[in-house]
Amino acid sequence: MARPTKLTPALQQGIVNAVAVGVPLAAAARLVGVDANTALEWYQRDTGTHPTRPTTKIYAEFAETIKRAKAADEACRLARIEQAGKGGAVVFERTTTFPNGKVQTDCKYSEL
Repeated sequence: MARPTKLTPALQQGIVNAVAVGVPLAAAARLVGVDANTALEWYQRDTGTHPTRPTTKIYAEFAETIKRAKAADEACRLARIEQAGKGGAVVFERTTTFPNGKVQTDCKYSEL
């Protein structure tokens, strides 16, 4: 009989939280006390790239949450790049509609 996995919901959440803010998977695992190779094996077991061990539901869910966390981090980084291209985050926005129908929007951006 196989031994129980070390992957608990608490460990998974800790790893996912770190990955969601840009920490690589191996480093995120070390942050919660899991060997980096173990976390990479868990990830590989879902993606089908592990040479000898099969996929199971717990590893499939782990890999899926890691993929979502990476996508969320990427979206945040792209939003920050876009904000930087505009001069920073909008901290004030006012839209004025004049009697003649003209609409004017004034925006102030934060300093980077």
